[in-house]
Amino acid sequence: MVEKNREVVREKRLESPIFKIGLIGYTNAGKSTIMNALTSKTQYEADELFATLDATTKSIHLTGNLQVTLTDTVGFIQDLPTELVTSFKSTLEESKNVDLLVHVIDASDPNHEEHEKTVLQIMKDLEMLEIPRLTLYNKADKVADFTPTQTPYRLVSAKDPDSRTKLHDILLEKMQELFHPFTIQVPLIKPTASMNWRPLPYWLSVPMRKLVRS
Repeated sequence: MVEKNREVVREKRLESPIFKIGLIGYTNAGKSTIMNALTSKTQYEADELFATLDATTKSIHLTGNLQVTLTDTVGFIQDLPTELVTSFKSTLEESKNVDLLVHVIDASDPNHEEHEKTVLQIMKDLEMLEIPRLTLYNKADKVADFTPTQTPYRLVSAKDPDSRTKLHDILLEKMQELFHPFTIQVPLIKPTASMNWRPLPYWLSVPMRKLVRS
């Protein structure tokens, strides 16, 4: 049954025409604030345990007609109470069929390294380490001298007035790494029966990019 569920999740991800992004991170890292900055819509945010209990998915346009979905999940935590384990992992299943995981970390938290380890261990348990990941250190406005423990990384402040533009640019840059280049041949003029059928000079090579999922 478990293997069948994994295959269903994988098939859904491979067949979807929409690029999916999932926000993950330790509780209070600022995932909902990041979500609000990216979508310009309100998602409940607070400095408290499990401020967001359910997975929330919204559609956003990063640039032009490029549409992606963004999913915010429940915050991770060490020593999760037994009665919450099942619902917690069930909620995180929402992030297993995404194309990119954005690991949000509170850069101002002195315990952020331990929190990172907790998140990565849970990801390992849920077999999510193979999913492409972007490490995003949040709350840059609260730190003066910051040393990251995960690389590569980006340091941001979701409270920055320009955060939406900056976050869009960061996501687009990461997405470009996941799209493979290829070339298509486009006819410059309509060929006729009398033409000698050759690639040149009647064809134009146009560079393109496509997402290759595995």
